[in-house]
Amino acid sequence: MQSRRHLRSVIILWRAGEGYIVSKTKLSNKQYEELKELLSKLNNNGRTEEQQKAIDAFWEKETERLDKQMKFLRG
Repeated sequence: MQSRRHLRSVIILWRAGEGYIVSKTKLSNKQYEELKELLSKLNNNGRTEEQQKAIDAFWEKETERLDKQMKFLRG
């Protein structure tokens, strides 16, 4: 008896221009588990911890730069 391959349906939503695209695809159990693991590592912004740290560092430096600029302009 040949084993059946179990597939799971996944709905995917992404932004495209002015609207959204919704598609449905089927994943094998292995693909599903890999996707689940990947998504579990993302924060509420859809970033990994390393990506979020880089973004936070950038905005901290940018805020400091703008603060210095504002102090200069105010005299």
